[in-house]
Amino acid sequence: IETTEIHANDGPVGYIEDLLFDDENFLVRYLVVNTKKWLGQSKVLISPYALEPTAFWSPNSVKSNLTKSQIKNAPAYEDELPVSRQFEEVIADHFGWQKYWYEFMNGPTYDIHQPFPLHSSDVTSPKHYQDVLNDVENERLEKFDPHLRSAKAVCGYSIFDNNEQDFGEIENLILDTKDFRIVDIVVGKYKWLPNFKLKYCSPIFIDAIDELDQQISMDLSETAILEGPEFDEESYDTHFRSDMVRQFCKKSEISPVDKNFRR
Repeated sequence: IETTEIHANDGPVGYIEDLLFDDENFLVRYLVVNTKKWLGQSKVLISPYALEPTAFWSPNSVKSNLTKSQIKNAPAYEDELPVSRQFEEVIADHFGWQKYWYEFMNGPTYDIHQPFPLHSSDVTSPKHYQDVLNDVENERLEKFDPHLRSAKAVCGYSIFDNNEQDFGEIENLILDTKDFRIVDIVVGKYKWLPNFKLKYCSPIFIDAIDELDQQISMDLSETAILEGPEFDEESYDTHFRSDMVRQFCKKSEISPVDKNFRR
């Protein structure tokens, strides 16, 4: 999906440079869009739910429901800095988007898959729910989300098995563009493993992601991964993934994907 061109409803605005995903559920929260050539702005964050359905995607471009003006005047994203909740708040307010981190106890919940835009006026919230939200949000605004990861940065991280043995690295991530979730990872080789074949593995087996040391710990043995299915983009489909999951863990349940995947 990297380098896919993004169009506003009144013309092209840039291209996808990176994805920011939540490492707890592997949902993509934002597309990092480079708009410098088109709008003069360097990079902005756009929610994947601001894009039209994948059925209407062309091979190298996708249209959003935003205008050039909205994107041009959006807050600039600095990829060397962590994304604070306050920055997300500013983005959401600018575009009129729902704030996915809002959840109510025994009350309405903002659905991350709700079509955009969703304004606060679209949800009926009793005053005490809003008071609770305000209290919680005031404490969290200045903090950054430690679970928000750059897909571009994660590719290249070292992989450690459940015996803490380093044996490979993340070569690529596979995205289901139907619900914008990372559904699989491609395990690559090191130069000192010349006969190593690219392998598939599911992110549900990721135990931890260490950004400081740039490594990923897996809840699988090295043998299990090395004996897993080899990477073959042509044969990758729902049946392939089902077989892979059964091979790794018969009791694991992963939602099947269809052709809506991109590397």
